[in-house]
Amino acid sequence: MGDRTTAIRAQQLVTDLDPACVAMCGICAGDREKVSLGDVIIAEQLYDYDEGKSVAEPEAKPEMFHNLRTFNLRAKWKMDAAYLAQEMDLSALSSARPPSKDAQRRRLHPDRPPADPPLRIHVGAIGTGRAVREDPQRFERLRRLVRTTLGADTEAVFLGDVAARFQKRVIVIKAVSDHADQDKDNSFRAFACRASAEVLLAFLVNFLDPDV
Repeated sequence: MGDRTTAIRAQQLVTDLDPACVAMCGICAGDREKVSLGDVIIAEQLYDYDEGKSVAEPEAKPEMFHNLRTFNLRAKWKMDAAYLAQEMDLSALSSARPPSKDAQRRRLHPDRPPADPPLRIHVGAIGTGRAVREDPQRFERLRRLVRTTLGADTEAVFLGDVAARFQKRVIVIKAVSDHADQDKDNSFRAFACRASAEVLLAFLVNFLDPDV
């Protein structure tokens, strides 16, 4: 977790193993308006939303002027990701998914549907920031930077940076463990780790052709 640890570890692995690609799974925060807890995001784009210059005028809130660098999923893999999102059987994962707090609250109201939305795989952007934040407005701001933003974490863009420097393919797949708001807790952490790992392995098995 974190920028320094990710960059150092990724560079060590690339140097020692000379892999066909660099890959990461794990957890992220997700946009409550777009994704549900447990949903998996295949990152079509990685970017750092904390990079830039913060300027504060007298008696005004600081304003961030972003220096936006992005790392994009290869075109073929983006098509493969869209295919996997439609075709992967998620029934086993869905049965292991815990109920969200919203679903638990809805059980007390018989006029509302009690179940969470079906588990899904999405293809979208993941933004990386330096700190873990509990901020309900974060994704509204991030969508102004990159319209397709679905998730936010603290390390993925640095994997993209290492892969680019070593000219390696990169794939980041994260699952939503919280929405970075007042309901943030660890109840979905274990499931999100499992879900992201299973989807990443499925992607690599189906679409990675290692160099001989």
